[in-house]
Amino acid sequence: MTVHSTTRAAEPISSAEKEQIDALRTRLNECLKKIPEDLDTDLNLVRWIRGYQGDIEKICTNFSHYVSSRNASGFVGRDLPEKYFEMPAIKPFLPFIASSRLGDSVWSEEHNAFMFVERAWAQPREFIKTFKTSDYLIHCFGYSELLLQLILELYINLLILDANENSQKTGDQYTL
Repeated sequence: MTVHSTTRAAEPISSAEKEQIDALRTRLNECLKKIPEDLDTDLNLVRWIRGYQGDIEKICTNFSHYVSSRNASGFVGRDLPEKYFEMPAIKPFLPFIASSRLGDSVWSEEHNAFMFVERAWAQPREFIKTFKTSDYLIHCFGYSELLLQLILELYINLLILDANENSQKTGDQYTL
């Protein structure tokens, strides 16, 4: 059986979206006092704009909850990829959860994607006896945050590389 991919990279950030990003950034800085540095990128903010169809009020409410959840769980900062698998909320459960050790080395230029594996456990009945559902949900949230940090770091590195080469490209032209 052959599976054909129909996914493609997201559209570059439009000029209208750039205006929305500026408006969202202003509102979030009012709501939160300051957007966490690692989340304050055009790429990240346009994800929220697209995901909530530009509804700034909904974004502000949910972004605030999201930042609070990140802070409460400790999944904060650009060093998350280095510390994630050693975190007390994650490390004890790694023998039971078969997931890839995400790092920037699993980026595929050919596919424009991070490659990773999240397998189901062989004995689901035993799996649910091993730890609480909330522990598993924390693991899933953390793994998503880890992937987001890797994507945002790659985006920032592309911008820096591009600026160093004095190119005319801007970050919105990268299709991450």
